[in-house]
Amino acid sequence: MNIRSSIGTNVLANQSFQRAASTWGAEFHDNITVFLDFGFVTLDQRTVSSASYVRDSFTYSEFRNAIGNDVTTADDTKMFNGLSEGPSFSIYTNQTSEAPGTNFELGYLDNNAGLNNTTVTLTTANAKALGLRDSHSSTVDGVINFNSLYDWDFDPSDGIEANHLDFFGTALHEIGHTLGFSSGVDELDNNGGGQFSDDELNFVNSLDFLRFSTESEAAGADLDWTADERDKYFSIDGGLTNAAGVASAWSKGVNYGDGEQASHWALEGGLGIMDPTTDFGVGNELSNIDLTAMDVIGYDRIFSAVPEPGSMLGWLALAFCFRRHRRLTV
Repeated sequence: MNIRSSIGTNVLANQSFQRAASTWGAEFHDNITVFLDFGFVTLDQRTVSSASYVRDSFTYSEFRNAIGNDVTTADDTKMFNGLSEGPSFSIYTNQTSEAPGTNFELGYLDNNAGLNNTTVTLTTANAKALGLRDSHSSTVDGVINFNSLYDWDFDPSDGIEANHLDFFGTALHEIGHTLGFSSGVDELDNNGGGQFSDDELNFVNSLDFLRFSTESEAAGADLDWTADERDKYFSIDGGLTNAAGVASAWSKGVNYGDGEQASHWALEGGLGIMDPTTDFGVGNELSNIDLTAMDVIGYDRIFSAVPEPGSMLGWLALAFCFRRHRRLTV
């Protein structure tokens, strides 16, 4: 996997960003090129960085077939075998106009084969990895912004300087979002309270097929797609096994959950680079569970590699973006 990034005026930032891109690329052998832009902008004081990316929609059948065609590891096999057969999947959800009674947080089983049961959304990078998009399309796949309000340490090899933020680790995190570490539960969380029907919220992502709860399992659902404060565990075999070994692996939503975007590991878990927060003087690294998640949603994992040399791409405009951000620990 080759990740190409834009040229900026900060040489140290360019070098560090490319090292982060090459670190991801060295873990997977997909024959794809991911195009990213990055820069420094003024964000709010609690936000370290943000990622915007384009998404494509596919039928569930297209997605499941692509996962099946992409099996290269034992974990991939577990993922594919855990996916429901047929043209649709069932969801344990809430916050929609179909939620029972007047308490929209109450979960319910949605298995009526509606639009949200037959549609899967992927970042364009994830679609490339699954063979659902031109693998070397030069359309920008994501834009990453770093907060210009803060001082950044661009070389983690000697530790992160006090009162500085880890640029390399933050780049790893935001690149992860553009590659597909994203949950449609954030769309539910932002549009909950019964405002929309479940078919209007057809944003289930590839990563959401790794999201389960005791309630979703009891209901017989293929995934948990709720925004609330209940524990959600990480499973790569259709909910049979808790692969993270913690009760709650996933963040649960800013508005109706635990205050963190669902497109992250749980704050208290300390699971990996896709945790929702960082802090001054702290370094951040990829973990095995980060790589496992990316492996089973479509990337072809390898266990030893030499990072590819980085190429650069000029700035391009991006529209129709979805944003994910990482914040400071407060």
